[in-house]
Amino acid sequence: MSYIRCLSNPEALYIYGDCQGYVNISHGVKPPLSSGREFRVPTKDFHRVGKKWADWCDEEKGIRSGHLLVREIHVYRDSGKPVGPEWMKNFLKKKKREADFLVKVSYKKDFVFLWRVTWKYVVNSIVDHIEFYKKKRKNRVNRERE
Repeated sequence: MSYIRCLSNPEALYIYGDCQGYVNISHGVKPPLSSGREFRVPTKDFHRVGKKWADWCDEEKGIRSGHLLVREIHVYRDSGKPVGPEWMKNFLKKKKREADFLVKVSYKKDFVFLWRVTWKYVVNSIVDHIEFYKKKRKNRVNRERE
């Protein structure tokens, strides 16, 4: 099952589930905005985080399930470091440094920063998958009762 394909987003992100109960996260984001490698996350944790994000999200704390943490952070593009209070001083002095609000998806030591719109697409896909399997399970139970 696929959550997002690499041709539909700027991160070249491809997220897909395997038959072993994991979700594989493959991306084209280079360090320092990623750990530089593909990583696997338990499907159960991935679905919990996506569902919680869709329902409600505290952007500062983020959402955690197991070792998976997803949160929104204001970071510098060149270093991946969080933006501190010095950013406004530098901005006013015309010492601009590219910074964005990005969503950090991290599992243990692996991580990748995604654009918010890309993460929103993945969350919608997670919710669709959950709803699809709920209906499928409900139909199977109804057929067994008949």
